[in-house]
Amino acid sequence: MDSMAVVGLLGGPDSVSIDDDFRAPGAKLVSWHYRDLIVLLGSFNSVGGVWITGPAVPTARGLKVGDTQERVKQLYGAPEDEFAGEWEYSYQGRVTGRIVLRVTFLNGRVQRLYLGHLYD
Repeated sequence: MDSMAVVGLLGGPDSVSIDDDFRAPGAKLVSWHYRDLIVLLGSFNSVGGVWITGPAVPTARGLKVGDTQERVKQLYGAPEDEFAGEWEYSYQGRVTGRIVLRVTFLNGRVQRLYLGHLYD
């Protein structure tokens, strides 16, 4: 999905931030900020991932910010990886690279969710 498709789906962003892309000198990583959502656009103007930061935006299975760890397990099962208060679930499909759902917890509840490519 490119930025024009994002605009068609969500409208224009509330704000935009731009950072250097550590993987490619001179390239930029662009973040479009919406209420409860941040869309990450890579150097090729395509969506690399999204952060869900508020309860108004659920995952396809219905997981939302504020849900309990038990709810995450009901919807996604046991995490494939767990580190520093985050659970991770991988998806290996027809896309290039590793796609994940990363769930960050605070006091046993979902604080935020990341869906997309991992940037190493």
